[in-house]
Amino acid sequence: MSTILVTGKAGYIGSHAVLALKNAGYEVIVLDNLSNGHRELVEQVLQVKLIVGDTSDV
Repeated sequence: MSTILVTGKAGYIGSHAVLALKNAGYEVIVLDNLSNGHRELVEQVLQVKLIVGDTSDV
């Protein structure tokens, strides 16, 4: 199983992309700063690992 890191996927549209990747057999890790996303959606509904952060973080 391959792992894919997706960014900004804790919102409505992104969550559907995560579901499609999971259905295709990928292990998904989400990176999101939660400015427009929802922790509960990622952890409880999508059931994937969430890293809270931003792509510009050092």
